[in-house]
Amino acid sequence: MKSELHKHSIQWLVVALVLAVLPHALRVPYSVTAFFLLLVGWRYWLAVSMLRVPPRWVRLALATVGGLFVYFEYHTVIGRDAGVALLIAMLAIKLLELQSKRDAYVSVLIGYFLVVTHFLYSQSMPTAAYMLVVVVMITATLVDLNRVNFGDRQIPVQNVRLGFTLLGQALPFMLVLFVLFPRISTPLWGLPSDAFGGTTGLGEDMEPGAISELSQSDDVAFRANFAGAPPSSEFLYWRGPVLWYTDGRKWRVDLAKNAVPRRINTPDYFAQGSPVKYTVTVEPHRKRWLFALDLPATVPANSILTYDYQLRAGQNVDQRLRYEVESYLSFRTPELDYSSRVRGLQLPSQANPRTVALGRQWRRDYDDDAKILFAALQMFRVQPFVYTLAPPRLDSANSVDEFLFETQQGFCEHYASSFVVLMRAAGIPARVVTGYQGGELNTVGKYLIIRQRDAHAWAEIWLPNSGWVRIDPTAAVAPERVRLGIQGNASRIGEAVRFQDAAPSWLTNAIREMRFGWDSVNNGWNQWVLSYNQAQQLKMLRDLHLGVDSVGDMMRVMMATVIALLAVVSTVMLVKRGKRLDPVSRLWSQFCRKLAHKGFAREPAEGPMDYAHRITQARPDLASAIQAIAQLYVKLHYGPQQSPNSEQLSEFRRRVRRFRA
Repeated sequence: MKSELHKHSIQWLVVALVLAVLPHALRVPYSVTAFFLLLVGWRYWLAVSMLRVPPRWVRLALATVGGLFVYFEYHTVIGRDAGVALLIAMLAIKLLELQSKRDAYVSVLIGYFLVVTHFLYSQSMPTAAYMLVVVVMITATLVDLNRVNFGDRQIPVQNVRLGFTLLGQALPFMLVLFVLFPRISTPLWGLPSDAFGGTTGLGEDMEPGAISELSQSDDVAFRANFAGAPPSSEFLYWRGPVLWYTDGRKWRVDLAKNAVPRRINTPDYFAQGSPVKYTVTVEPHRKRWLFALDLPATVPANSILTYDYQLRAGQNVDQRLRYEVESYLSFRTPELDYSSRVRGLQLPSQANPRTVALGRQWRRDYDDDAKILFAALQMFRVQPFVYTLAPPRLDSANSVDEFLFETQQGFCEHYASSFVVLMRAAGIPARVVTGYQGGELNTVGKYLIIRQRDAHAWAEIWLPNSGWVRIDPTAAVAPERVRLGIQGNASRIGEAVRFQDAAPSWLTNAIREMRFGWDSVNNGWNQWVLSYNQAQQLKMLRDLHLGVDSVGDMMRVMMATVIALLAVVSTVMLVKRGKRLDPVSRLWSQFCRKLAHKGFAREPAEGPMDYAHRITQARPDLASAIQAIAQLYVKLHYGPQQSPNSEQLSEFRRRVRRFRA
């Protein structure tokens, strides 16, 4: 049976869907990609060769094979990764059985859906731009299918041009719906558990090597835009998880107490000076941590401030989140309660005996906490400690002893954890704080970029009359860590960290400025498109004084705008359609329609004089009238004058209207 589809349409469809699948080829297993390309290539060859599609039993067998490929790779067919892979495999089967226009339309709809799945992995501008091209190609395929329906075959460029035109006509409506369609604070349905598999960040615990691995990543953790000039680098400690409990090697958060919010209207610290105001845009990291400078004075919406001054969101940060916050950089915390003192002195029994003995020895030797603090920092300064991203592996349960007295090579987590153990052994309440330190100033966008390589761990100790005080023992070993960012390129064990060049060359500056420019564009995309939420929507509409105070008001404004747009677009299209033909062409078309009603339709490629000659051969009685009209049309339409003479146009109109076949 001859296929209802022209091979040209099948080729269009295959090319468009291959473009839609192409970015997924780097994500799905090679077996699924090969399966798709093999079947699509087979279908393309069948179309070119005008051969039949394989029988039903072959297609069913191939569908089973494709499903098994997916199942054996993921051990499930549910979820983001497995679901996308299964969709690609089944799309290949659908293309292989392609015979009718209905099959083609179903494949086109699957292609549109496949475009959406790319945004589960990336929502960047390059992804959006590429998907826009794919949408145009799929739309051009629809154009080609419908042109074949009406026997109006067009060259590919015209199909693509019309695809762009249709997309351009839809663009105003898309923008109106994007801006005005009511945003909701939570999605209508949950995403699969693996929908955020690529996200990284600080965890709920810390052990030797955890942060040093993270610090070799250039991925952006968050961006911060200050109301004024950013504080100097020694104040840029972005507070994250606070770690209280240790088993001698690993540190973890106090999960039970962390769930208790601190009432911000009765602050339990004494602020000094004025707060700094800034906006943070944090990348998804699948945890509840929010980041702020010490110490937060305000709490963003849908978040809490815990008793140890952690900002925590109400739910996991699974999508980019923007919030405003104020912080005090100078403060004093109040007296320590009994339970916090107990937690701040907790040490496991029989773990790290040499470190514990040293701390207790300092307590016996010094009668002042400040002297103990000085002794600890002096030890890090004087002894041959090395700040490195590739420290020797610490395998024993007494990892702090091994680090302090044997290897003396470590990253910030080694220094912070060993310092806290020393302080606790000396009777000084202490805890480990993880987060980020510093940031790179984007000179184009005037905001800070904090990357994963800026991940850091420091300590806090409690001192009488001062409260909790931040101590960064890493700064005693490598003060450049606070002043400059690390390059994150040490690879050999024990190799010291290399810091950013304080005086880069002109080429380095030029490349960095280009990188900053691109990041500024990305940040604008993130702020105004990806982070456009309910709060921003309501604020923008209120600033426009449209009287929008509720979702109902927003719906009414949206509907009124859409109706107005429809009226404008319809009017423009009608006017354009009316003006598409000049008066001479309109009259000639009217004349041709009169002849077509009598069975003498003009062929698409037939010229006016050839058409007139063919009709006069069949109807000699009309020869003089037809020849006169055709000659006048050629003179008016193809003549040298820019516009037809009014008398000649009137004569042409009179002859056409009086003509009766």
